[in-house]
Amino acid sequence: MRWLVIFLPLFLFGEDLKSLLDDINSNNLIKAKVYEVKSKKKEFESIKASKFPTLDVGGVYQSVDNANIFFPKRIKSSYGKLSYELYDGGYKSLLARGAFRDKKALEYQKKYFTNSLMLDIVKDYFTIQNMGAKLKALYDKQKSLKAQLERVKKFIKADLASDDDFYKLKSAYETNRYDIKELEYQKEMLKKILEIKVGKKISSFDSSYFENKQIDFREDNEIKAIKESIKSLGFNKKAISSVYKPHLMLEDTYSNYDYGGVDSLHPAGIDHQNKITLSANWRLFDGQSSKKKRLSLLFKQKALKEQLKYKIKLKKMHFKMAKKRLKVDMQNIQSVKSALKSAKSSFSLTKKKYEAGLSDIESYFDALAKLSFTKALYATAKNQLEIDLGAYYFYSGRDIRKFIR
Repeated sequence: MRWLVIFLPLFLFGEDLKSLLDDINSNNLIKAKVYEVKSKKKEFESIKASKFPTLDVGGVYQSVDNANIFFPKRIKSSYGKLSYELYDGGYKSLLARGAFRDKKALEYQKKYFTNSLMLDIVKDYFTIQNMGAKLKALYDKQKSLKAQLERVKKFIKADLASDDDFYKLKSAYETNRYDIKELEYQKEMLKKILEIKVGKKISSFDSSYFENKQIDFREDNEIKAIKESIKSLGFNKKAISSVYKPHLMLEDTYSNYDYGGVDSLHPAGIDHQNKITLSANWRLFDGQSSKKKRLSLLFKQKALKEQLKYKIKLKKMHFKMAKKRLKVDMQNIQSVKSALKSAKSSFSLTKKKYEAGLSDIESYFDALAKLSFTKALYATAKNQLEIDLGAYYFYSGRDIRKFIR
């Protein structure tokens, strides 16, 4: 019994919207974004590490057939070389700063992609709710049609109704049955797509709603990513310019030698040597190769700045229109709510008239169809408000999960 108490909630409760969005990190595309960020982080760390001194070791074995006073028959040598670039014009430092900005840009891109995917999930979630509402309306319609079929069968046996009414009802019943199967298939297909997006199986859905509150516009993660990319290009431009500055390299090489086949005619050389080298390099001319590379990055930077201006304008427009859309949705809900009351009243009256023989079957079909349609339309209107609230919070530059009730 204790185990039943523990596991029973797992079977009683379905997935609400927040739980689906919280599990979104299981999505394969988000995992790919995570790996892209990790890759860029390692690239950044690699560039930072390149500023440290390097230590190399090696060895050489040499054997000659014709030994002479200058070349003993066999020579074995080993060496250790310590190198440190004293000054590189800031090249590595600038590359590291550029790589850091690239990493930040990828992090913002991942966040933006995650929020975009969450908006898609919101749309799918409430579209499935719409389908559920339409199915409920069709189930109710099927129940009414079946009841009328049973009623007409009895009337036909008593010669109180014609076969024509029966066949019309039967046709409407079968058509509605097909509509149910088709919509069930569409709902199942969308659920499977949603399972791929969230990265897990979904058994059922619980109700979820968004808060409806006034907020201001903020720059989203896509805008932040573009800004970071612009900064990265700026550092890379400076890094290219640094090649025209002096580069100083300090090297200390210690070598050890061992000789074979040595005699009075073929003497051994020195047995060890320590060599310290300070070298300077200053590029004076490269056919404007570096200049053209810098101009290439400059144009990329300008392109991103134009893209940034466009994106900010577009996002502000979307946010403004999303805010207006909420007012339209609220008005639509009130309108459909009134239509639903009218449809319920009309169907109730038509049903009584039809069963009393005061109205024909076509009037009954029209009233039933209108009631089913309006029921589904009312649920759809409410769900559309939730979808548009999700879009409103998305375009505001915020994490939409924070507004789910």
